[in-house]
Amino acid sequence: MGDAYDAQEAYQEFAKETYGTMRGDLVDALLKAGDKSVLLVVGEGHYGSPLNDLANKVTPDKYENPPQSSVYSDLIAIQVAVDTVGKDNVLISIEAPPSKQELIENWDGNMSLEQKQGDIPLMGKVAAYAHKQGFNVSYDDPLGGIVSYMDQKRYDAEIEAVGKHGLRVDDEAPKIVVRLVGSAHLAMLQGHKVKDVYENRSSLTKDQAEDPLECAYGQRLFYNTAQPSVATWEAGLMGGGAPIDYFTNPANATQIDPLGALPEGLEIKDVAQEIQRVSAELSPAQLNEIVPPSDSEITVKP
Repeated sequence: MGDAYDAQEAYQEFAKETYGTMRGDLVDALLKAGDKSVLLVVGEGHYGSPLNDLANKVTPDKYENPPQSSVYSDLIAIQVAVDTVGKDNVLISIEAPPSKQELIENWDGNMSLEQKQGDIPLMGKVAAYAHKQGFNVSYDDPLGGIVSYMDQKRYDAEIEAVGKHGLRVDDEAPKIVVRLVGSAHLAMLQGHKVKDVYENRSSLTKDQAEDPLECAYGQRLFYNTAQPSVATWEAGLMGGGAPIDYFTNPANATQIDPLGALPEGLEIKDVAQEIQRVSAELSPAQLNEIVPPSDSEITVKP
C-alpha cells in the first residue's frame, strides 16, 4: 500500500513545480520579447457543481481534480511576474466586464476556495485580493454577459481590450500582463473563430491560426489548468460542448495538472502566502537550475 495522500505536502510541491515552470518560461519570453511586453494567459475551469462535489466525495483524494486548484496557478503567475519584473510593471487582466469592477473590488464576503451561494467567481476573488494588495486590475471582457458565448463579437472585443495593454508606450505601461480567463477562451485569444473551435476543436491547433495579439506583445504564453474531470465533462454538456480537447492539447497550451484534493479550509490569502513562501525559498541559486544563466538584467528578487 502506498503512502497516504497529504494534501498540504502535495500542493506545496505543486506550487514549487508550477512556479519553476512559469518562471523559466517567463524569463525566456522576456529575453525574446525585446522592448515589447509579454502576455501570460492562465486558462481555468471556473466552474463547480453539486455533481462535481459528489464525485469528489467518492473519489480517492489523490485522484481528485478540483477546479478550485486554478487559484494556485492564478496566484503563482502573478507572483512569478512580480518576482521577475517588479509589481509596478505587472497588470492583471481578468475575464469580467467593466461593470463588475465595483462589485469585485469592494467584495468583503467569503474569500474561501469553497464557493457559497451569492459568491463572486473564484477568479473575482483572486482579483479582489490582488486589488487590495495594490495591483492594477483590468476588466477585459467588454461583452461578457451581454452577447452569447457563441458570438464572435465577444472575443473580438476581448482581444481588442487585452491588446491595448501591450500597445501602451506611456511610462506606466506594463512589462507583463497576466490574463486570467476561462480555458474555453484560449483558442479565440490564439486567433481561432469561436464557431470553428466548437465545430472542429479536436482537429485544431494553435499554430493553424493567425495570432491576433502578435503585434501587441513580443511573446504570448498560454497555460491550461482545466483538466478532464466531472466538472469539465458537465460543462461540456451544459455549455453546448466546451472545447475541452482543444485546451487540454499540449500543442495549444502548457498543461498545469493539479495533484489531487486541496487542503481543507483554504482562503485566497492562505494560497497567496504559501506561494510567497515558495518564492522566498527558491533563491537565485536554486532558480539557476531551472533558468539557464544569461547576461540579462532580469533577476529574481533576493
